Formats: sequence, structure tokens, C-alpha cells
Amino acid sequence: MKKKAGLYKKGGYYYAQWFDKDGKRHQKSTGSKNKAEAQKIANEMVSGVSVEPTDSSVDYLVKEWVKEFQADRSPRTVEDIETHCGCFSDWLFDRNGHRDASKVTKRDLIAYRNSSERKSDPKKPLSSSTLGIKLRTIRSLFNWAFKNDIIPNKPFATFQMPKSIAKDKIIERGEMQLILETVRKASENAKKDDEKNKKRLHYLYILLIALTGMRKGEFESCKMQDI
Repeated sequence: MKKKAGLYKKGGYYYAQWFDKDGKRHQKSTGSKNKAEAQKIANEMVSGVSVEPTDSSVDYLVKEWVKEFQADRSPRTVEDIETHCGCFSDWLFDRNGHRDASKVTKRDLIAYRNSSERKSDPKKPLSSSTLGIKLRTIRSLFNWAFKNDIIPNKPFATFQMPKSIAKDKIIERGEMQLILETVRKASENAKKDDEKNKKRLHYLYILLIALTGMRKGEFESCKMQDI
């Protein structure tokens, strides 16, 4: 009969516990938060089957990495980091059957990037900037692990990060109305019977705002002799 290890949870992770033939108790982290996966890893520990080192699993690395900067980051930032890395860890296990960061290759990263792009909602596709944030977070984790001699290589070294496409910022209707109203007030000094001059001022004022990018307050305080 195959020997089965017991499990207990600590700090969100499952730990394996078993007794050897001499009655000595052994306890070791499985590096997993999933009970079914943890049980499988624990049973392999008991059976003497080689399993991935718990100190290089993505979930364990995230936990240790966060400890170093948690005090200097907002809870929301920490939560986002854990979410991005956790999604990658789950994807890695589903695809390769392990969460070992030391086994991750550039091919895995390319597959994850492509998978993330395909799984996005067609009505609200994942932007290149959002995907870039996720991948940069994961890259920072792996760079930290490499720097601390936990993993032997840097899979992100030659990985091509997605390029963010800058969108042209279109002026909103409310902003345009505000500009026109400001221009109208500024041109009120023109003679009432001089409509041609007033229209010319409208054009010049709008051109001035467009070319300089000045703020509303700056424009309102601007005088003709300053131009």
C-alpha cells in the first residue's frame, strides 16, 4: 500500500507531515496553496520520489519576495503583485504540471504571453500595457530569484516584452466647450461692430492654445502684449 502523508495548513500554504520507519517526524512545505496538488507533492515526498524543491516554486518565491518590500508598498500594490504572479503560477502548473521557477524557459514565457492575449475578452481585449505590467511583475520576481541564487538562469534575458502602443489623446466634448467659452470671453474686448476682427481673434486664440498646450488659467491671464 502506497504511503500517504498528512497535511496541515500554515500561512496559506500546505505542509506535509509524516513519520519515518524510526518514528521520527518530518515536516516540509509543499509550496502549494492547492490541497489536491499539495497532497500529491506530499505523497511523493513520502515515497522518496524526487520532487521540485519547495524553495523554487513560484508561489513560495512570491511569498519571500514580498516580505522584502511589503512595508514600503501599499496593500493594493502587494495584492496586484501576488495576483499577477499567482496567475502565472496556476498557468504554469496547468501547462507543465509544476510550479518550479527554476524550470521556466523562454518558450514558457512566450506561450504564457500568447495565452494571455487569446484569453482576453473580445469586447474588452487585454491592452498591451496591461499585459506588459503583468509580465514586468513576473520578470522582477525571476530577476530577484536569480540575484539571490535561487534559480540558475534568467528566462526573461532574451524575452521580447510587448510594446505599449500610445493612444492619441482626443479632446473631450466638455474640454472643447470650456476652451471655446474661454476664447469667447477673451475676445469680448474686440469691438462689437468688428466681427471680422473677432473671428480672427477666435482663430488666433485657439491656435495659440493648440500650439502651446497652455492651461486654462494660463490662457485667461495671458495678454496680447505677451504674445
